Amino acid sequence: MTEQGAALVLTDSAGCLLDVRLPGGLDLAGSALALEPGRSWAESVRGTNAFGTALAEGRTVLVERGAHFARPLATFTTAAAPVAAASGEAIAALGCLVPGGKPPALLEAVLIAGGSAIERALHGRAYGRIAARLLATAEEIIDRLPRPTLLVLPPGRVHSANPAARGLFGGRLGMGRATRPEDLIDCDFDILVGYAAEGESVSIALPTGETGYLRVEPVFDDRNRPVALIVDFDTKRAVRGVEFDIDHPPEAAPAFDVLLGSDPDLASAKAVATRFARTRLPVMILSETGTGKELMANAIHAASDRAEGPFVALNCGALPAGLLESELFGYGPGAFTGARKDGAPGKLAAADGGTLFLDELGDMPTSLQVMLLRFLEDGGYYGVGEETPRSADVRVVCATSRSLEQMVGSGTFRKDLYYRLKGVTLQLPPLRARRDIADLASGLLARIGRELQRTTVPVFEDGVLSRLAAHSWPGNVRELRAVLHHALVLCGTGDVIRGHHLPGEVGVNSPGATFGRGESAPPAVKNSSALLSSAVEVSSADVDGAACLEDIRMRALLAAVDRHGGNVSAASRELGVARSTIYRALRRSGRK
Repeated sequence: MTEQGAALVLTDSAGCLLDVRLPGGLDLAGSALALEPGRSWAESVRGTNAFGTALAEGRTVLVERGAHFARPLATFTTAAAPVAAASGEAIAALGCLVPGGKPPALLEAVLIAGGSAIERALHGRAYGRIAARLLATAEEIIDRLPRPTLLVLPPGRVHSANPAARGLFGGRLGMGRATRPEDLIDCDFDILVGYAAEGESVSIALPTGETGYLRVEPVFDDRNRPVALIVDFDTKRAVRGVEFDIDHPPEAAPAFDVLLGSDPDLASAKAVATRFARTRLPVMILSETGTGKELMANAIHAASDRAEGPFVALNCGALPAGLLESELFGYGPGAFTGARKDGAPGKLAAADGGTLFLDELGDMPTSLQVMLLRFLEDGGYYGVGEETPRSADVRVVCATSRSLEQMVGSGTFRKDLYYRLKGVTLQLPPLRARRDIADLASGLLARIGRELQRTTVPVFEDGVLSRLAAHSWPGNVRELRAVLHHALVLCGTGDVIRGHHLPGEVGVNSPGATFGRGESAPPAVKNSSALLSSAVEVSSADVDGAACLEDIRMRALLAAVDRHGGNVSAASRELGVARSTIYRALRRSGRK
């Protein structure tokens, strides 16, 4: 640029000049242009100019001569492109100032290319190998999807597209920084981010002239920051053959009715599971023992396109390492003492064409983690004592009551396997944090009654539900089911479940629940205490005696958003709740 008589400029996010490279023979430092490091070229200071305006509008800008606000710029052309950090925020502008009228050819293209190079360096430094691996996995996933799908990176660049998307958009889809979402559809990056937060499908016009339906899902890094968006398109809006209104999608597929209750956090997890059930993405379920992890996994299988295939479960914490390997991968004839003469196929082979549920994944030994990762890469594996490779087409759903993030930090769980399995993360709330114990208890009682072949199901005496709500439920739903079974048996042929039918410890001096195996609770388990601490900060003076728990919870969520200046992601990390929960609270309060 400087060889062609143009001054090259780099500003910070506020429009302050950081560096200026002048062409030979042109000295503008002392002129009225103020083209020197430290001087502000923000739009609010110098009016319309490419450097400040590009930052203000978040796009490449070219301003010619008289279009500038400042008179000293009337004989110059300025051009600039914003430079985005890994978070998507504009942190700099790369621009140039050209004497005379007509700007050099390809000026904007050169600035865009320069800005893109800076962004790639910043993104590489910010995300490093983790993000690269995440993006590579995301690319691999979208390539397998039958629907047209794009991978879009901040601040708004189409990074890759699967074959179906290339067929749909044709020549409009050129790979490179110049291809933006708005070049293909009537949505820019910020709008797509909003759709991802809302979790809703949106009607759009496709290049074919048909009406399509767009869905956006974010890809998160290890700090729960979005590093990319997966954008897919569909001309159908049927879920398991049932039409629904795009503006009011179903909360959960019928397969998820097995998970009883009306708790909002559970409903949110079921809705997310419904969306991802028919994809090939692996699913990770985080929750305490007894919350219904296997029920959720089975429901995902039943709602998937693999429902006709087998559902196979394996508890990784129930077997020693040697036996777990042979159970998972199978073994050949005579592989070890006591082995079957003909060998055994193993759980992977048994789940071929269906779903494999790995419960208590955190208990899997490191040596097996390596073997599982290798299988997830290409579907191939070896049975114990075998030299001939096997293969299986399996969708993996895993669950754990341990904090895998902490285990990754301590080196007891492989980071690459963690990110490979973290395609979709679901968090099931512990029973003590749920707000639907009455509904859940009634539903479970009816289910147990049917199992016991009772013709009628008794009702709860006044006070019984209060005792159930007061209990800490360290065993979660599994414990509640056992308590209700106990009560129903003692009730006999009676029509009312009374207090003396409950085990004596239920709801009386209930101790605080502990988290098993000495591990810290995963985020889903921390929600209630974090939210309670935040609610206390709202203060009792702010909430009258008649306020219900939901009011306190709402105030806690909104207070956290206010503390973080409206940053929903930061509030989500502080409280340990999903961002969708906070967005719902904002909508209900009329603040969004």
